[in-house]
Amino acid sequence: MQTCTSSLRGRRPSAVAGVAELDVTPVMNMFIILIPFLISMTAFTHLASHEFSLPGDEAADHVTERSELPLTVAVGTEGLLVAQGEVVVAEFPRQASGLDLAGLTALLQSQNPERLIIAVDSPVVTADVVACLDACAAAGCQDVGLAAGTGVVLSEVSP
Repeated sequence: MQTCTSSLRGRRPSAVAGVAELDVTPVMNMFIILIPFLISMTAFTHLASHEFSLPGDEAADHVTERSELPLTVAVGTEGLLVAQGEVVVAEFPRQASGLDLAGLTALLQSQNPERLIIAVDSPVVTADVVACLDACAAAGCQDVGLAAGTGVVLSEVSP
């Protein structure tokens, strides 16, 4: 019986195959396009977000003291109204230049509330809400929540 021998029998497979060349140009092109896009999107996503909290599941029969109630900033078309429960703390009518955010910031810094609720009336512009959130952040308020549909008119509320 005769066996067939190959001429490759004495050599190593790596010496016969040679060096394989990999073309990584398409992968590098993808990274060059994709990485700056992803980095820019994370920066825009971070700037466009506001943290807020919703009310919890508290019992309705729990009687709260006035000092336990959160400070509420009602944002309306006529201006700002700051109240704690049923008691009006301050009113800031809308001026020709816009909302009195400096007065709101000064009041919040003097009150230093633990919790704060921004109650927004329906025809209010979103820029006013964001400006109020920025004023609360500048005053150092950490626990800020949003509420909708206050229906508060500054002239109807008596201090």
